[in-house]
Parts: sequence; C-alpha cells; structure tokens
Amino acid sequence: MDSARELPGALGPSVSQPQWESGNVSVRFPFADDAGPEGYPFNAISDACVVIPSGREASDETVSVGCLHIGPSMVSVMIYAGDEPVLCRHVPKSVFEPFTPFALEPMRPGCSGFVSFGDIRFESFRDPVMLRDRVRLSDSAVIRPVVGRLTKFIKPETGSEASGIVGIVVPQEVSVARELDPDGREVGHESVVGFSLDADGLDLVSVGCDAAEAEAGSPVPVSSVNGLQPDENGVIAVVFARDESEVPE
Repeated sequence: MDSARELPGALGPSVSQPQWESGNVSVRFPFADDAGPEGYPFNAISDACVVIPSGREASDETVSVGCLHIGPSMVSVMIYAGDEPVLCRHVPKSVFEPFTPFALEPMRPGCSGFVSFGDIRFESFRDPVMLRDRVRLSDSAVIRPVVGRLTKFIKPETGSEASGIVGIVVPQEVSVARELDPDGREVGHESVVGFSLDADGLDLVSVGCDAAEAEAGSPVPVSSVNGLQPDENGVIAVVFARDESEVPE
C-alpha cells in the first residue's frame, strides 16, 4: 500500500512511499506510538536503529531523540540514553539523500547505530529550527546487548587459572591498542583493548578461513567470539575488568 501523507510542521508533503513490510500504517516508528509532543515533525526521521551496550545487564535507560536541528543547508540529530547524549549525526544538504541510512557517531564508548531522515525540503528552512524535546524512540528501534567479559586466563596444559602478569601473543597481521575515553582515561574500572587487522590481515579475511589455512604459516582470522563477529573493518574488542571489591573506595 502506498501512502502520501503531510509531514507535520514545515516539512511539506512527502513523496509517495511503500509502507514497511509490517504494514503498520498508523504507527510512528522509529518513535514510540505514544511519543510527543503534539505537532512534532515525526516524519523528519523515517528509520533508526540504536545500540546501547551494557557490561552487566541490559540497560533500561529511556532512549530518545533529544535534539533535532533542521536548517537551510543541513540536518542533525542527537540521541539520548537517559539524560546523557550518546549518539549524534550531522548531514549537510550536499550529501543528503532521503530515506538513506547514515551511521550515527558515538558520544558514549560502545554505542552505535544509524538514522534515516525523511524527505526534508531544506528550502523551507531559511530560519533554522532547533527542537530540544525528548521524544522517545520505539523499543523496537533500540538494541540493548550485554557485552561479555573475559574474567580469567586458563593454562591449557593444566586447566589451572593463570595469575600474575600474563601476555597476549598475536600474529604480525594483528594490531593491539588500549582504548580510552575521549579524556584519555579508563571507563569506570575497565580497560578496553582493541584488536584490529592491518591490510594483510584484512586480505586474509576476504579470502576466508579455509583459504588462509591452506597457506603455510598464515594465521586463521577470528570469525567470532561468543557469537560476536568483527565489524566491517575487521575490528573486535576484548574487555578486561578487575574485581570491583578490590577497588579502593
């Protein structure tokens, strides 16, 4: 079924677009059905997916669009989790395409996602519009994974736990770097170490594990860890956390 509806506010009429596969014509996805306020330009954002990871249990923070800015030459959005901004995206008119996913930029480590904007008519916004209402996103648009942690090392020969100083040996195609927050500090009581592949390592991933194994001396790329796969750049992270009972107050 096609639908041509008037975009609220000053966005003008939308183009005729097929409805989503679910056929839910009346819902406000990616916003919650009961989201407000009245008159908010819901059609300015046509789709979104937000990932809010947690280290212990799934986050219950309310996820919302906390700032929507539309001007004559750009559109931007800021996503909040609770009272904290966690993701944002600025799209200039020169590269804007309606109903096209744009990757959100993280403001909180580990958060990610994408947003698609509607058919925004930039010529209608000679005077920029800044909307700072907290407009809740649908639960269906939010992914809340619990990120697993490495808690100990086991000696494969004996099965006993390794203690003291331990080392991680990686192939020469792999780079290891300690990741910090924007202020250069550890996040809470955690140290995050990022593993990434250089150009040779990415070539190995592109040919697949079987082909890599066939080459003498070639490392076998990591395909997944507990079901978690490297991203499109071949990057995966292992989180090391110390026992909080040992952290001085």
